[in-house]
Amino acid sequence: MKIIPPLNKFSFKEWCMLISSILSIFLLLQYHFLFEFLILMKRQLPYVLIIYHLIGIPIGSVFSLKLFYKKFNNFACYLISNASMIIFFICLIIIDQPWFAPIGLFGAGFSVGIVLGLLYKHFYPIFKETRFAARYFSTAFIFVGFLIMIEAIIDINKNPLLGIIFFILVYILIFIFAMLGKEAISKLPVQEFLNITSYIKEKNDIVKISFAFFAGFLWVNIYYVAILFLEINGLDPKLTIYVIVFCISLIISAFPGGLIADMIGRRISILIGLIFQASAFLILSFNSQNEFILLYIAPLLLGAGLSLSLTTSYLIYGEFSEYRYLRDNGSLFVAFMMSGSVIGVIIAEIMRPLFLAEPTYLTVVLLFVFILATIIIIQMKETLPTKVAVKWEKPTEKISEEDLELYKEQKICLVCKNHVEGFTFTFICPKCDVLYCEKCARALANLENECWVCEHPIDESRPVKRPDKSEGKLEITETTDKKMKI
Repeated sequence: MKIIPPLNKFSFKEWCMLISSILSIFLLLQYHFLFEFLILMKRQLPYVLIIYHLIGIPIGSVFSLKLFYKKFNNFACYLISNASMIIFFICLIIIDQPWFAPIGLFGAGFSVGIVLGLLYKHFYPIFKETRFAARYFSTAFIFVGFLIMIEAIIDINKNPLLGIIFFILVYILIFIFAMLGKEAISKLPVQEFLNITSYIKEKNDIVKISFAFFAGFLWVNIYYVAILFLEINGLDPKLTIYVIVFCISLIISAFPGGLIADMIGRRISILIGLIFQASAFLILSFNSQNEFILLYIAPLLLGAGLSLSLTTSYLIYGEFSEYRYLRDNGSLFVAFMMSGSVIGVIIAEIMRPLFLAEPTYLTVVLLFVFILATIIIIQMKETLPTKVAVKWEKPTEKISEEDLELYKEQKICLVCKNHVEGFTFTFICPKCDVLYCEKCARALANLENECWVCEHPIDESRPVKRPDKSEGKLEITETTDKKMKI
């Protein structure tokens, strides 16, 4: 297995689209990990006001699903929502009045809610490369970590003009790379509109919704509690040091985390990340006044934990989705995730007097949440193809009609011979109606990309690859019925 993912999987225009999207992710993550706390600190406002940002995101997501994605050009929405974020950031830096902080935080969060679903659509080239997807994602987070470090070094409270210039430069790069990759964006799978009510009522989606909720709860709650400990010990002016250490840990652990997710499994990567976060919680519980622990050890563990759990959470939710629903599924994931974040902040504030007076209360909370989150993760479908699904060979003998009928009637995957559960996890060949589970369909598309029965392309936007047995090489055959030029 290759350790370093190949760079030639994507065209130049796809790379431009992905780079623009990675820069957009930087804007989203720096907002949570650094920017909003610096803004509130400068105005001496309580950190609980970050809840305005967290509430703005699901509201923006719902508005996107109901209005913006249906009525407006998605590419324009992407550029305008990123610009809107930057404008709110700059206004929050310039306008020093406490009354504007909730408005600015909500407005930027609303913009985030619009752009996130579109980012899921843009990351389609990564989602379809199942064998390397986690490493592509983790590599993206390495660059994000470096950019957040640069912002922390700038420190917008001490150098507001430099901060404004930095944000403007980031948007210029987002715009330039988006324009260069516009053709690749136009060739992405056509996105259909998801029925939100049906999605919520679907039994197969309950675990996914629960996972998104707890991912948001843990992501925000653990980081928020750590910031509260900094505040109570008078260390929040050193927040930039905390964030720099956090980003160093994120950068170091991101790629190994992606490798674990690609080699062992997505769920294992998330669970390991939770263990790192739980360790940080335990250390904070018994060393809540130790400056070295608070500024260096806790962010190291949190950075490692979030690099494994957060990046893989984003990835696995995209892999759960059918390609035609990537955008809407992404928006719903963010809406449920941020709903969990809002509840996390509210619970942290309710329990604040308890755990600040007696930090060992955190251990009880940690144990309950960790067990519950672990149960939910175990219930989830693993989206990494099994070795059976990746290393199989196409049968040399023709599959009998009786076997085919049995597979169809019993809803059995033709490759791994497992029963297929629910439409979400099923690929049905449009020509012969044979069923494949989603893991096997993705693996098949990455290899020879043809149905085992009728040789119809699994992914019609890609070429069929047929091995030339006489020369032992792989021959690329362009199909005549493909719908999209590569």
